[in-house]
Amino acid sequence: MSQSNTNRVTPHIEQQAITEWDTPFNRPAYEDSEALGYSRQASQYYQQGRTREAEALYKQALQIAEQTGGQDTPALITCLEDLSGFYVSCRQLEDAEPLVSRLVSIRARVSQADDSLLMAAVDKLAEIYKATDRVGDAVTLYKFMLARQSDKLGSGSVSLIGTMSRLSYCYRDQGNWEAAETMLLKCREIEETTYGRFSLEVTTTLEDLAEVYLKQEKFDKTAESLERKIHIYEGIYGADSLEVATCVLKLAELLSKVNMVLQAEPLYRRVVEIYKTARSKDEFMGLARSKTGEFPANAPAVTPISKKSADKPVEQEECRKWAAIAPAAATCPVDTTPDVQIPAIQAANAR
Repeated sequence: MSQSNTNRVTPHIEQQAITEWDTPFNRPAYEDSEALGYSRQASQYYQQGRTREAEALYKQALQIAEQTGGQDTPALITCLEDLSGFYVSCRQLEDAEPLVSRLVSIRARVSQADDSLLMAAVDKLAEIYKATDRVGDAVTLYKFMLARQSDKLGSGSVSLIGTMSRLSYCYRDQGNWEAAETMLLKCREIEETTYGRFSLEVTTTLEDLAEVYLKQEKFDKTAESLERKIHIYEGIYGADSLEVATCVLKLAELLSKVNMVLQAEPLYRRVVEIYKTARSKDEFMGLARSKTGEFPANAPAVTPISKKSADKPVEQEECRKWAAIAPAAATCPVDTTPDVQIPAIQAANAR
C-alpha cells in the first residue's frame, strides 16, 4: 500500500470512531440537575448515619428543584420522594405528611388512574394517617382512589381489586365489619369474572372474607368461605397437599369453636394423614393429634371435604352445609362516595 492510500484511510477511520459521548453508558445525563446531585449526596450521608447533614441536603435539593423547574418535573418528584422517605424512615411523620400529600396531588395530575407509582404514594400517605390514629382519613383517601379508578377504568376493572382490598383493611381497623364485607364481596365478584370462580386469585379474598365473617359471628359463612377455598386448593395442589391441610385445619378449628366436635374430628384426622404423607410440619401434626385425642375411638373414618365431580365443580355459593351454626345476616350497603377534606384530594379535584 502506498503512502498516499494510507493518508486517505486514516482520516476516514478517525471520522467514524465512536466517542465516549456516543456510548449508552457514558452519554451525559442531560436530565440530571443540581438538585438531584444534592439528593444523592444526602442519601450517602444518611447511610453513614449523618442524619442532620442528610436532612439539610434533602431540603436544599427540594428548594433548588422548586426554583429551577416546573411544579410537575421529574426532579421535583424525586426530591419529594427522597425527603419524605427520609422523614418516614426517621419516624418524623408530621414532617413527612405534607410532602407525601403533595406527591399524591402531583401524581394524580400526571398519572393514569392505575399507575403503580400513584398507588405507592397513596399507600404511603394512608400509612401515615393510620400511624397517627387517623384511619378515617385513610378511608377517605382510598374512597377517592376507588371513585377515580371506577370512573376512568370501569367498575369491573381488575385495578380496583387492590384499592378495595386496602379499603377493606381500613374498615377492619375501624371495626366496620359490614363495610369490609361489602368491599371484599366486590373484590370476589371481579376476580371470579376475570379469572374464574375456581382460580387461585380468589383464595386470598376468600381468606379475608372468612376472617370478616368470623368477627361478625357469621359462622356458617365463615365455614363456606373456608370450604370453598379447600375445593380450589384441592383442584390446584391436590387433595393431599400441605396447602389443603392448612385450610382444613382452620375449618376444623372453627367447628371446634362452635362445639361441632363430631364434624371437626374427621377433619383433624385428615390433617394428620396429610402431614404424615408429607413427612413435615411436625408442629401441626402435634396440634391435630392433640385434638383427635379428645374424641372417642369409634369416631367416623377420614372423609374428604367434598366429592369433586369429574365434569363440573361444586357450586359453593349454594352450599348450606354449615347452616346449623348460625343464621346468615344481610350485607349492609356502603357509601363509597369520597369525602374531600384530604388536602391531596382537594388539590387533585381542583385540576
